[in-house]
Amino acid sequence: MIVIRIIKLCSLILRLFKRERPDLVKNLGELHGLPQKMGQHISLYALDRSSEFALLYTSGTEEKIPLQDYLNTAKLAYREIIPVAQASVGQVFKVTTDKGLLAVKVKYANIETGIKQDFKLLSIIAAITKLLPLCNNPVPKIIQALRESVLAECDYRKEADTQNLFSKCFGNNPNIHVPHVHLEYSDERMIASQWVEGQFIHEYLEGAGETAREAAFKLLFDFELTALLKYGMVHADPHPGNFLFTQNEEDIKLTVLDYGNVVRLSDREVASMKRLLNGEYEDVAQLKHDLGILAFDSGILTYYGCTLGDILGIVFEPFYTADRYDFARWRLQYKLNTLLASREWSFPLILPPKILHIIRMFQGLYFYARKYDIFFNWHHGLREIANISRES
Repeated sequence: MIVIRIIKLCSLILRLFKRERPDLVKNLGELHGLPQKMGQHISLYALDRSSEFALLYTSGTEEKIPLQDYLNTAKLAYREIIPVAQASVGQVFKVTTDKGLLAVKVKYANIETGIKQDFKLLSIIAAITKLLPLCNNPVPKIIQALRESVLAECDYRKEADTQNLFSKCFGNNPNIHVPHVHLEYSDERMIASQWVEGQFIHEYLEGAGETAREAAFKLLFDFELTALLKYGMVHADPHPGNFLFTQNEEDIKLTVLDYGNVVRLSDREVASMKRLLNGEYEDVAQLKHDLGILAFDSGILTYYGCTLGDILGIVFEPFYTADRYDFARWRLQYKLNTLLASREWSFPLILPPKILHIIRMFQGLYFYARKYDIFFNWHHGLREIANISRES
């Protein structure tokens, strides 16, 4: 099985280099772990592939998982089990029990072994890059950071505790809901939490009117930015299977799922991120100070200098615009390419792991706003949450 997996992964990498796209998302989805993570970034944030990816991650498939044995071991009586969604590390089931409806996420068999084998292959590729004439080769560091991040999602005990922490933090918010985890039925193999009905975010936004889309997006924005600026936590897994919306005659409620990819920030890091998003800098020295707190390498700060401020100004442009932002004018790729083409860069720009997670979270927000033509005042929304954070 390991040999077959390595062959398939090599084939996928080759097809990526050749830019072959037919059935790529489906093939990536069949290889759990790292390949599905690759599929998310290739397809979710490409507007022409996002629906295909959403279907992959929000549809149930039959997996050879001994869920019945796990439930019996946990002494949880059940009457019906229905597979409802895939994840890169596990499968989600809707389980009817004597305790009510539960969402039970179960890890795929030997998933950690598969992930480690994938990274052994990538390490070989990284070793080959050392033979190339690259200055300060970033590939080994990137692979190591990615390895730690993906394997961390296999720690179901930690994820269960993290989800309950989020549930406690947002417990007083009537419109943002985090399902409670039943720790007594959860272990290193499965997480049993409250079942929630609703529409996945892509389904809801596609069928909603302009006002409802903006209201739904504001809930998502409030969740992510409140978690970041008030509680120092980053929910860095923004794919469509993790956000559910329910609506009645009076309001809309957002339910947020899956807490395997969460990073924690210190108070100093939160303060630096707040200043960064507000653009509260009088000179480059202040910016470099905050980026140093956020673990940017001192060599990168020295080498890139003022250019880092220009790059961040492009990346966080929606927050610096005191109006409803229209992504049609963003032109992120064009602006970054123009800026970076101004000179030859011999020192690669390596982002710290926490910053990568934060950018991934923002990437999700940007994607939904852009794809569904949501004109939102990011600057005002940030100020509201930052004030709440200061008062708490």
